[in-house]
Amino acid sequence: MNRIAQLVMAIVLLQATSVLAASADTHQSPAAGSGLFIAFAIAYLSRRRAIGGWLLYFYLQVYLSLLFSLFFVPQVISNLRPSNWDNALLYVMFFLSVVPVLVVELVEVSAATILLFRRSEANLNFLRWTLIALVVASIASIAIDLVWFKEDTGIVFDFITAFFAVIWAVYFRKARRVRAVFIDKNWVYDSQSKKRILTTEAV
Repeated sequence: MNRIAQLVMAIVLLQATSVLAASADTHQSPAAGSGLFIAFAIAYLSRRRAIGGWLLYFYLQVYLSLLFSLFFVPQVISNLRPSNWDNALLYVMFFLSVVPVLVVELVEVSAATILLFRRSEANLNFLRWTLIALVVASIASIAIDLVWFKEDTGIVFDFITAFFAVIWAVYFRKARRVRAVFIDKNWVYDSQSKKRILTTEAV
């Protein structure tokens, strides 16, 4: 949920920071590879289920992020107290950088949960728009931090949040599984595999 939780999630499920570091340091490759292996393993082993594959990975990320974020609530509340800031303008910029992202992420959790239990095109579209809003909020947060807090290493969390937001926004727009599970409600792994084979052969 918050930036620290996003980093923890990236390390646990994808190790996105290790992947970035691997481009500059080849000694990081084994750690990056293990994170990617975990991600692919989750998607592959659950691929036959309706809520499986990368869709399951999405829900794991959403709920584990929420769980980890609970540990950092006191820190977030403390940072949002105006009395802890000497510069009013910096406080406003920090508020605009952090709060919109946190609010949209909370909406994301709610939208994802509603969709999980009430599968409909309307609820799917609500989650899609929420993910797009998270992309916009994350990019705005990056822009603010690059101008006002560029010395803060926390900017890494902005990029991690934006990275996941973009990936999932595209996934929920393009993935066949998403439509089959939430709109058509006819997910069958074998039939979906045949469709992919036929599409490949047609091309």
